Amino acid sequence: MMTGAAFLVMTNGELKQALSVTVNRPDLSASYQMWINQSVQAITQRTKWAFLGRKRRDVVIPSGSTSASMPSDFRGLTNEHPSVVVMDGSGAQTPCKVVSEESTLNRTMWSTLASRPGEMLVFLTPDEEGGTLLNIYGIAGETYTFKVRYVTDAPVFEEDDDTSELTERYPLLVKSELFSIAFSEINDFAMAGTWAAMAVTKLREAEYDDYQRRRNGRTMRFGG
Repeated sequence: MMTGAAFLVMTNGELKQALSVTVNRPDLSASYQMWINQSVQAITQRTKWAFLGRKRRDVVIPSGSTSASMPSDFRGLTNEHPSVVVMDGSGAQTPCKVVSEESTLNRTMWSTLASRPGEMLVFLTPDEEGGTLLNIYGIAGETYTFKVRYVTDAPVFEEDDDTSELTERYPLLVKSELFSIAFSEINDFAMAGTWAAMAVTKLREAEYDDYQRRRNGRTMRFGG
């Protein structure tokens, strides 16, 4: 399945050139960089790409607390299981099951989930400053150290030769999203709609390709 030929759009400079040719608004060229970064950010927020930057960090919920802040560059948990584990004093790891905040409000549902052996339940909520909190149900009777696997924020383009795996793998997706944003900004909603529809199609193709790459990677690691 073709998700975009790599020669179409690769670098930040080529994205700017694509805008100058297709949108053709030199009076708004100062906005090109902002539109490019907005398009990349929008795409990365729509799905958890396997190839985006991944990190593993400790998150500590101290005794007497119910939550702790996730890292500032946290965008979402990885698709791996478990993406969150809790460490005990000996260094042994217990997998955590990430559940919805709504399930914590339903005591029957929570009790059913909590009765499953061999895992600890956690959930994520937004904080008041736009970040994310890792939560446990109830107050911690001891200090819990969690190891969290997560994906980071979208790359920010600045220099003309800046690029990323997103623009290299799926240039037509980036291009479609970018033109949708640009035409919306200049109030050409017909063209914006056309490119938005193209972006939806290219996103589906890219998600399928990303899934296949991730699946093939697991097959190679585990020998089929």
